[in-house]
Amino acid sequence: MPALIQPIKFCGRDFSTYDLLVITEVVATCDGISRTEMAYTVCEILDWKRPSGKLKARECKDLLELLDDRGILNLPEKKQPGNHTPQKLKKQVTDNEPYCTLSGGVEEFTPLNIQRVRDKSQRNLFRDLISRYHYLGYAMPFGARLQYLISVTRPKHQVVGCIQFSSPAWRMKSRDLWIGWDDDRRSKALQHVVNNSRFLVLAPIRNLASSMLSASLDHLRFDWERQYGVAPLLLETLVDRSLYYGGCYRAANWIKIGETTGRGRMDKTNRQNEAEVKTIMVYPLVKNARRRLREGNKEGNVAAENLFKSQITGQSGQHNVWSSWTPIKKGEAMMNHPELPNLEKTNEFSLELKLFLNDTRSNLKGSERRKFMANVVRLMGKGGQRRAEKELGWDRKTIQKGTKELDSGFDCIDSA
Repeated sequence: MPALIQPIKFCGRDFSTYDLLVITEVVATCDGISRTEMAYTVCEILDWKRPSGKLKARECKDLLELLDDRGILNLPEKKQPGNHTPQKLKKQVTDNEPYCTLSGGVEEFTPLNIQRVRDKSQRNLFRDLISRYHYLGYAMPFGARLQYLISVTRPKHQVVGCIQFSSPAWRMKSRDLWIGWDDDRRSKALQHVVNNSRFLVLAPIRNLASSMLSASLDHLRFDWERQYGVAPLLLETLVDRSLYYGGCYRAANWIKIGETTGRGRMDKTNRQNEAEVKTIMVYPLVKNARRRLREGNKEGNVAAENLFKSQITGQSGQHNVWSSWTPIKKGEAMMNHPELPNLEKTNEFSLELKLFLNDTRSNLKGSERRKFMANVVRLMGKGGQRRAEKELGWDRKTIQKGTKELDSGFDCIDSA
């Protein structure tokens, strides 16, 4: 991949350097899926749609091939002509092949190990377990997705569950009424909703299911925004009421808000089909999630900006609080966090702080983003650059470029 990616215009849409970096990240991390599935995933993440609301998958495939020709990314080989609709895998389980026989209370096995599925061996294990033990089997979801393997380390390392998060249902009457948004607002904010599309418990351990849900949420908040650049505000899931009550979700403080109409989770035509009626449950990930989905968060941004400016500049407008923080452009003065002044003394970043830093970073572009990253690293003190790479996933070269911009007083003309 080139060290520098310039913005381009394609099919009437401007793609920023950040958009292109998101695309390259999707292609690099979604190994094993077709070009069509990649195109749908990119369209979902970047909200690239026609006026009718349908995704511009055909145009996106052309864009991906253009970027491949330019050497910006490496697409998988084209598949042979035929039906490439994602196939649902469902394997038979016999009585003599239980996967996990651990039992007892979950407190005997905590803390649970939450491992994100990244490499081929993990994907194969996840696919095999879901297809073998989940009543719906395994199907590659279109759009954004994160998958986790949950394991215990006592008495030995063993996988005890799987969980998958993916793009939300396009339309659900009960959810949409609960949030209170109209079609226009839903089309703009829908990607802040994440669907828990698969949940599998493999061991008969008491309270394991609700513990898995609770433990995975912290990882989801951080990983989803880092992967897709979108802060998740609300989780949703569908429970087949003919098979399950949803007790583990209720125990983990999820809220029942209604039932589906039997049209299917990606319905856009309001036509009844053969889909089962299911219970809809949601879990707000942030305070005032419904209001933020319905109205946005403009007031919160203004309040945060005022708070940040009052702490960073004081009444006189001079830098008088954090001696190691170099003054930066107004565009970066959007957020504040009480842990920032003590970064050097912090042995381990809290999840909240990680989310804050990556959220702020994702809302900046070009030199402002680089200088923000460099400022944070300076606050960390000795070894800060290495910590930022390890704990925040930040790029070393980007940090170094931001440091040079701070020291020289000149901004590079390219984007990072």
